[in-house]
Amino acid sequence: MTPEVSIKLENRREALNSLHRLIREMEPKIIGALKEDLNKSLFEAVAGELEALAAEIKFSLRKLNSWVKPIKVGKPCLSISHWGSKNYIRPEAFGRCLIMGPWNYPFYLMLTPLVSALAAGNRCVLKPSEMAPASSRLIAEMINNNFDSELVQVVEGDVGVAQKLLDQVWDLIFFTGSPRVGRYVMEKAARNLSPVILELGGKSPCILDETAALGRSLKRILWAKFFCAGQTCVAPDYLMITEKAWAQSLELIPSLMDQLFPADFVRTEFAHIVNDKHFARLERLIENENVFLSLERRAQDRLFGPCIIVEPSLQSPVMQEEIFGPILPVLKVESVNRAIAIVRSKPKALALYHFSKNKEWMNRVEENCSAGGMMFNDALLYLTNYHLPFGGVGMSGMGTYHGFYGFKAFSHWKAVEKKGFFPDSRLRYWPYPDLAKRSFVRRFL
Repeated sequence: MTPEVSIKLENRREALNSLHRLIREMEPKIIGALKEDLNKSLFEAVAGELEALAAEIKFSLRKLNSWVKPIKVGKPCLSISHWGSKNYIRPEAFGRCLIMGPWNYPFYLMLTPLVSALAAGNRCVLKPSEMAPASSRLIAEMINNNFDSELVQVVEGDVGVAQKLLDQVWDLIFFTGSPRVGRYVMEKAARNLSPVILELGGKSPCILDETAALGRSLKRILWAKFFCAGQTCVAPDYLMITEKAWAQSLELIPSLMDQLFPADFVRTEFAHIVNDKHFARLERLIENENVFLSLERRAQDRLFGPCIIVEPSLQSPVMQEEIFGPILPVLKVESVNRAIAIVRSKPKALALYHFSKNKEWMNRVEENCSAGGMMFNDALLYLTNYHLPFGGVGMSGMGTYHGFYGFKAFSHWKAVEKKGFFPDSRLRYWPYPDLAKRSFVRRFL
């Protein structure tokens, strides 16, 4: 890839338009690849990948002309040094970027960072996850057959290929995946002082208190949890229900599950677990737990139907590691304050959800809990709002993207000051003024 700083604006627009066209033209193949890799339903493929990605591209195209403009800034009003100067910030591309995607949303989470990177004028190498092989092959076909390799190219392969890519020098590395692999990526990047954006995961909590509309709240929580078989980085990982809402909630859950996930749907359209290793891990998580409800499970094709367990120990494996599957632990808590205490006892999550009508309690959660993002009275969908930054904090990641925040993440914000040759104050030159008269120094600076 050439060392040119930023690709031209017209070339960025052309690349984004081409990507949008390819997504539309290859939609049947994309849906087929997602079915092959994860048994995603048509709705999950279209809503969770295709339309969300298309919306991101269209928004970036609409806003790109304004994003690339230099941003004028002020200057110290009484300073001699800055008289007559023009000061601004110019966004410029980092240069050569490596984007490493996950397997759970192989198109959306691979290509959305690419949209941001291209909008900012970067050149990119993409490494899709080998754990979604059909999607990886299709992404390589889509990109390598239709884009100049000097602009963007896809490199497929296993862990060894990923390691070799990380050994190269990059101007920025973008990684989506687990905290364990994120640490490894960061260690590799540190050798070359390459900046990183890490989109990781964690145990995203969900709080349901007695003031909420319980039926509607539980319906939204269950849908969000079991979308893509719980293999979503911002899925509610565990649910805390206040004591006063506990009994009624447990009464409502079975009928809502029948409505949302009838047997025929689970048998044919419910997403499958990505591989045998993860299937076995999920089975181990529910060993010795109090299973409240469990739907069909088939090891031969990795169908793991929705499973709800109640009142697990906070020290149990299911409450210590990110589940990343269709298992929902449900805990009874005395109050919203107790739920906040549990949240604060764990590493900062990628998302936090609270269902309530009590504004004071919602404000208390917002002010006293930290997470990459929060959503009140719904779940999952804030991810698709390209006006909001998306990313983690602490153990759930660093850096944000989507919309303008993606453009900003893939841009170096270069400070520029332009001056003439007059005035040229003698205050800066030797012999220096008497520092007892500090006003001269302050006026110079």
